[in-house]
Order: sequence, then structure tokens, then C-alpha cells
Amino acid sequence: MAALLFTISCSTDDPERSGGALSTALAAAEAGHDVALWLSHEGVRLAVKAVAETMREPWSRDAAALVTALTTQGVVLHADRDAFDRRELDADQLREGAVLAAPADLARLVAEGRVPVHV
Repeated sequence: MAALLFTISCSTDDPERSGGALSTALAAAEAGHDVALWLSHEGVRLAVKAVAETMREPWSRDAAALVTALTTQGVVLHADRDAFDRRELDADQLREGAVLAAPADLARLVAEGRVPVHV
């Protein structure tokens, strides 16, 4: 199985696109692939409790259910710390399975052999 790094740069600003990315990442995890998420730009909002629950997108599973299913599978949500801080989000409100990460962490994930996937 492959080690994949899904990059998601949107959330509430484009729920259809972010929902599609979450759905694809979950399908890969359920197929047995080693999946991690890198959340950048507006995508960092997905790492905050209750944000995914506000999103409405045209998928069979809503964003909150997708994020919960991903973290239940052990998928880590790596939220870009700089993007997180620029949006003045509260680190105390990180959802379970989410971590704040630096650019060096992104480099490490790729160096470990994860294939970046931007959906």
C-alpha cells in the first residue's frame, strides 16, 4: 500500500472542494493506504473543533463525518502553524487527531516517502 499525503487548502470557503478532498482521503485510508493530511491556507480551519460541522456540501457524508472517520482511522491532520496563526485560530480548540505543524514537518513527511496528493 502507498503512503499518501493529501493537501487541502480550503474549507468553509469552498466546502464542495474540501469535501471532495476529505472523501478521497477517506477512501484511500479505508482501502488500507497510509494517509496523512496537510492543511494549509483556509484548510487549517478543518483542524478546529466544530468548523467541519458548519459546512454543507453535496456529498453523501458531511465534512464532520468525514473528518471524524479519518481521525478514527488514525489519520493525522497536520495544520500549517503559520496559516493557523494568521487566521488567529485558537490552538486550544484543535480537534482530536489534529496537530500544528511547521514547514519542516511537511518536508519530513515527503522525505519519508509520502506521495503528495492535491485534490
